[in-house]
Amino acid sequence: MEPSNRIIYLDTIDSTNSYLHREKPPAGTIVYTFRQSAGRGRQGKSWIEVNDRNLALSVLFGAAPGEAPFWRIALLSLPMVELLNAVKVGAVWIKWPNDILAGGKKIAGVLAETLLEENRITGIIAGIGINVNTTAEELTAVARPATSIFCETGRLQDLDRFAEEYLERLLRLLRENPPPGVIRERWLAGSGIIGRTLAWASPAGAVHGCAVNVDEEGLLWLETDGGIVKVAAGDVDLR
Repeated sequence: MEPSNRIIYLDTIDSTNSYLHREKPPAGTIVYTFRQSAGRGRQGKSWIEVNDRNLALSVLFGAAPGEAPFWRIALLSLPMVELLNAVKVGAVWIKWPNDILAGGKKIAGVLAETLLEENRITGIIAGIGINVNTTAEELTAVARPATSIFCETGRLQDLDRFAEEYLERLLRLLRENPPPGVIRERWLAGSGIIGRTLAWASPAGAVHGCAVNVDEEGLLWLETDGGIVKVAAGDVDLR
């Protein structure tokens, strides 16, 4: 995807994903803020909102025929992992589908939503939220273990500079426009999910298995006592 030259900073917004839904700007538009009042996580979960502490950013992608949307989502997580390593956050890896963990705690998350017209995908909105300067006390409001760059390093980040550095890495990757196979290889290298024992919260109950693959469609393969189970969506937890 050729990136748009349009990067929009919003002083405050309900959700960067919702903004792109409403405004429908050209594909490639990037919008970001440090003040988001109604951010959403996967499966309708809310994202912790602390003004002027964190970064929320969304990209509107065009829809390529036959392309698995999962690898568009990965385009946001890869440069974030790179930046987290650069600011000396340790033990960073991507947990399927696209949570980013540091020291086993969630530090960032990606949410993707498809745009549909007459049952046809016309675009993909991918948004990332990253805990930058959130304190440990503020993170107690999160149900699952969570952390921030500040908690991991003891150093506050200049939010403007942090956003600039992330945008620089993101735009570089978008201009490169790697094919899905290359994105997958890089995602697998940064994920650390293969070989881990996981529990998948399936509609029928917990399924336990070892992660053996994330295929070309972005499906997670779990090796269970009953054979390979391919997971398309849902939460997985480390065992």
